[in-house]
Amino acid sequence: MLLTMNWPAFLKNSSKNNTKYSAQAGFSLIEIMVVMVLLSILMMGATSLFLMNMGTGIRTTIRQDLKEEGLFILNQVEFTFKNSFKVDPGIPCTPNMSTFTVRDRNNLPQAITFVDESIRLNNEILNSSAIRVTAPDGFLNCFSNATDNEKFVEVKFTLERRTSSNVNDLANEPVVEDFTRLIQLRNN
Repeated sequence: MLLTMNWPAFLKNSSKNNTKYSAQAGFSLIEIMVVMVLLSILMMGATSLFLMNMGTGIRTTIRQDLKEEGLFILNQVEFTFKNSFKVDPGIPCTPNMSTFTVRDRNNLPQAITFVDESIRLNNEILNSSAIRVTAPDGFLNCFSNATDNEKFVEVKFTLERRTSSNVNDLANEPVVEDFTRLIQLRNN
C-alpha cells in the first residue's frame, strides 16, 4: 500500500500559482524610494517649523524679561525721585545728563547714574549683567517749567540682550526694548 501525501495548495509548485502571487508580491523598489523621498521632505518641513517656533519662543521670553527688567528700573528711579526731599543743590537741571542726585528725607544723597552700560542707584547696579543698557539720546533729560517753577526728569534708555540660542540665525538677533518715563519732581 502506497501512501500519498496531499500537499496544501499554496505549497504546490505550479507555474499558475507563482504567476498569480508574483503580480501581487508587494511594492517595487521605485515605489518605496518615492515614498521615502516624500517622507523626507515632510520631515524636513516639520523640523524647520519646529526650530522656527522654538526660536520665536526664545525671543518672546527674552522680550518679556527685558520688559520686566526695564519696568523695574523705571519704578526704582521714579520711586527715588518722587520720594526725594529736594534736588541736590550742586546739580543743574540740563538735558542729556548721565547723573542726577536728589536728597532723601534724611538729607542723604541718592544718585541715579548711567555708567558702563549699566544704571546705578547709589552704586547699586539695577540691571542684570546679561543686559546691555544704552542711552543714545541721553539717559536723564531735566527741564523746568518756567511758569510754575516745577522740575521734570525724563528717563530714557534702551535694553538689549542677545539670545544665547544656537537654534537658528533669527533667534540669535538681539532683542531690544526702549523705555521712557517722565517724572515730576515733587520737592525741588
